Amino acid sequence: MLLVAGEIAQEAGVIDKSFNLASAVVRTLERSFVRMAADMDPIETALANLRSRILFNVGNTVPGLDHERENLHREVEVYFGYPDGSSRFTSDPNEFQDSERVYMIPVDHLMELGGGNVTAAAIARALNKLGYLLTPSAKNSKWTTLPRGEKIHHYRVSGSFFHKDQRASSSLAAE
Repeated sequence: MLLVAGEIAQEAGVIDKSFNLASAVVRTLERSFVRMAADMDPIETALANLRSRILFNVGNTVPGLDHERENLHREVEVYFGYPDGSSRFTSDPNEFQDSERVYMIPVDHLMELGGGNVTAAAIARALNKLGYLLTPSAKNSKWTTLPRGEKIHHYRVSGSFFHKDQRASSSLAAE
């Protein structure tokens, strides 16, 4: 159908006749198949969803640890900060590295942020296998208290999973 529509467009002069339409259609279909195959891997899809949803919402439903609660008018999905408990907002990008951040994801939000098709435990296992899950002990992957003292069961994920580090995608694809 794509090829026939392209040929009609070439005959109408919308697409230049010298354009190799058959090759373009093949390339388009190959890219679509690759994307569909990636979408069929539920863990890979959940990790991609997690990454994009959190990065899209930093400062909105993903506030820093030092946010003022009275100024926040929506539910918090994730907190971010640094191992010392600060948020370190700065306009100088050289002052800190985003990959040093730690994202604290409440247990009851992880599955939803991953798209809802994979359990929070399965997402946590995948993050742990890739080296991005920070754990309080060898036997427990969940934390019980945020650095500022609130009792919230959560997972801690290294900022390098979200910022300037594509190891997660390539590592899972290689398995």
